[in-house]
Amino acid sequence: MKVNIYRNTALLKRMLPIIVAFCFSAVHSFAQPAINRIEYFIDSDPGYGLATNLSFAGTTDATGTISITLAPLASGVHMVGIRSRDVNGAWSLDNKWLFLKPFAVSAAVQPNITNVEYYVDNDPGYGNATPLSIIPAQDLAGFAININLVPLNEGVHIVGIRSKDANGAWSEDNRWLFLKPFSSSSNPQPNINYVEWYVDSDPGYGNATPISIIPAQDLTGFSINLNLLPLAQGVHIVGIRSKDANGAWSIDNRWIFLKPYNNGGAIVQPNINRVEWYVDNDPGYGNGTPISIVAGQDLAGLSINLNLATLTPGVHIVGIRSLDANGAWSLDNKWIFLKPYVVAGAQPNITAVEYFIDTDPGYGLATAVPFTVGTDISNLVFNADISTVPNGAHKLGIRTRDANGAWSLDNELDFTGGTATIPVHFLNFFVMAEKADAKLYWSTATESNSKNFVIQRSADGINFSDIGIVAAAGFSTSQKDYSFTDFAALLNNDKTIYYRLKQVDNDGRFILTEIRTLKGNRESNMKLLLNPVQDEAVLLYTAANNNQVKLRIADASGHSLIQYISFVSTGLNKIKINTSRLPNGTYWIELVHDGEHETLKMLKQ
Repeated sequence: MKVNIYRNTALLKRMLPIIVAFCFSAVHSFAQPAINRIEYFIDSDPGYGLATNLSFAGTTDATGTISITLAPLASGVHMVGIRSRDVNGAWSLDNKWLFLKPFAVSAAVQPNITNVEYYVDNDPGYGNATPLSIIPAQDLAGFAININLVPLNEGVHIVGIRSKDANGAWSEDNRWLFLKPFSSSSNPQPNINYVEWYVDSDPGYGNATPISIIPAQDLTGFSINLNLLPLAQGVHIVGIRSKDANGAWSIDNRWIFLKPYNNGGAIVQPNINRVEWYVDNDPGYGNGTPISIVAGQDLAGLSINLNLATLTPGVHIVGIRSLDANGAWSLDNKWIFLKPYVVAGAQPNITAVEYFIDTDPGYGLATAVPFTVGTDISNLVFNADISTVPNGAHKLGIRTRDANGAWSLDNELDFTGGTATIPVHFLNFFVMAEKADAKLYWSTATESNSKNFVIQRSADGINFSDIGIVAAAGFSTSQKDYSFTDFAALLNNDKTIYYRLKQVDNDGRFILTEIRTLKGNRESNMKLLLNPVQDEAVLLYTAANNNQVKLRIADASGHSLIQYISFVSTGLNKIKINTSRLPNGTYWIELVHDGEHETLKMLKQ
């Protein structure tokens, strides 16, 4: 198990006020009383009407900000609460937020960290935990430790870690929960032969609502339909559990769900007739940038194109809201996004790649990876030697160094070493229309203990049925290509068809691939202006809405060669792809838009 240590320091040069935004509004379809008081408090609630009053214009919809002076507060964590009262004397619920007044940090040079120690479950006291070998420094960010799980009991544990600096001051303990998995018996697991569920109140084991099942060891993906009619509007909890053939009950799985309020009856919802957005600063209701829409009750899937040219590099917030025909505004939906920083000048070449397993020997001391020097090695593939790695979970670390001597961050991947079997590694999975037939193609890089591939089809992308089986290679270390034809699948069918593969091992275990789609006998939304292509491919794509699409070009073996994101507008779009560096041959173009995959063949001459 690896644990990372982070030490954050900050110099507080000037105490600034904290800004808190608030929004109180009415959402019911009948007339709401005006809000006549808004007040806030910090840490201790003095009681309704006794907190600090905020000046605002009386209305049923109040939005604004408050500036809180931090000077009189002690350093540390505090809570701000805010509430409103209407003209009928009814108070809203309190809105509360936690915030931090930072601890002042001296401008002097920070002392080195000289000791780091850790403990598991029981803290033996400062200086008495297990010491770690370190090189004293001011910052040990990214430092990792390996914890021997062998002497620990199976189940949940706590690891604590702390450091001491050269002045003898101890840091706060950082603690994390981790699990030592329970050992699986070598005996076959008993079947699950009973599943039951309940809502809100648990009637006791065996007394909840039973579900009809076929007994099996694994019911992953099993679903239930809940009848919401007898439930009151509001929040509820559904619990589900199972019992195996030995009479042992599972732990209950519980989820919170909402039965929506009907706003006073089955009234027709008003149309949404305005949608607007803003970036970073809210200009006020009605003053955001409007989006051209067709008025309707449901605008799910609506997208906007943001012009990033006028924004500074860095993190920004986009907000979007709507106004219905009754003049009621929705809540704002907000997302954080990044405008990348532009690095001036040519990027230095990557000159070194190295990897290590579990223990980092230090920069420049790990196992070197052969590769071609360049600025982009995103498609680099290499073989890591795991022949001496023992059974169990391990970590593979990989990093690069550029021509200026700067090292990248480490990328770490979890893998299982030893004699554990490696599942089938897919290279690609495509679905294409060939006249009235649907043709499925897929390739694997390696296979171990594989039995077959079950082809599954669905009309809604949720409920799948088996339509065919293709035998697998079993054990293979070279590429294997497969195909399957769903005859006449597109004949007199203008609906979207969903396909996926179920790869089954000889021991009964299986994995499911991603879903691929095909659009009935309708004309494809995507085609090449010319095919074969030479130095440039022009892709014609008809989009149903403004959105981004993901493009991928792969060779005949399924290896990705070109990947990027393009923005499209409603209607016909021309997407130009530079193919000058591609050798002559056959390629796949895959486009993903709104969760749907479209694929076509491209010939380069």
